[in-house]
Amino acid sequence: MINGIPGMGAFHSFGLRQQVAAHNVANVNTRDFEPSRVILEEAGNRQGVRPQTVEKIRDQALEHAREMQDQAAAEAQERALRPSNTDLISELVLMQQNETAYAANAAAVRTRDDMLGHVINMTT
Repeated sequence: MINGIPGMGAFHSFGLRQQVAAHNVANVNTRDFEPSRVILEEAGNRQGVRPQTVEKIRDQALEHAREMQDQAAAEAQERALRPSNTDLISELVLMQQNETAYAANAAAVRTRDDMLGHVINMTT
């Protein structure tokens, strides 16, 4: 958790997811570009989420063809691929999810701050 403030880790996590998705979208026409995905994990003590790892997304059909030692099928698959392996629709949906999660987390932090302000005002 960032500085022990509940909710701040989620800001970082969803911000990182948004950066990675934006990088994938920006490179959608880059030949041989392999998009990445941020894997999140639950932080301890009910502190939200945090990034676990950033991993490359592989084209499973191409990998399978290579595993099966079918070079002709692998070459045909490579020719049929878009310039990169980025699925633009999935990236845009993920970016919308990130935006919604970020806004929800901001509302929770804002509510916490408002409540804390009311408590402080009541004691003074």
